[in-house]
Amino acid sequence: MKERQTKYREGNTTVEERYFLCSIRADAELFSTVVRRHWHVENLPHWILDVTFHEDDLRTREKKALHNLGLIRRSVLSLLKILKAYYGNISYKHIRRRIGRTFESQVPVIFSVVKELYDRGIEE
Repeated sequence: MKERQTKYREGNTTVEERYFLCSIRADAELFSTVVRRHWHVENLPHWILDVTFHEDDLRTREKKALHNLGLIRRSVLSLLKILKAYYGNISYKHIRRRIGRTFESQVPVIFSVVKELYDRGIEE
């Protein structure tokens, strides 16, 4: 069990208890490290998707639409990760903006980068 207190401006205080099930020994330092690493791994893709595509601002409630948009976003993010080698040390958000502004001129670049990486993968 882990307990956390939150104090609000109005003077109210809430106490939250968290219970965790795991198979590691009862060592508080080890346990907190494991929990932090787990949530770091979980939050990293979410953070990238939110910063790049403003995923948290999406107000769609239709489950199929949310699923389809999520698939598209993750696919585009995979493509952006591939293109990062070409565009250099700029963020995914800036790569997306650059491609979006001049999409017609960027399509040949996208295909040539993907083809080059594909050809390297086959040869290795």
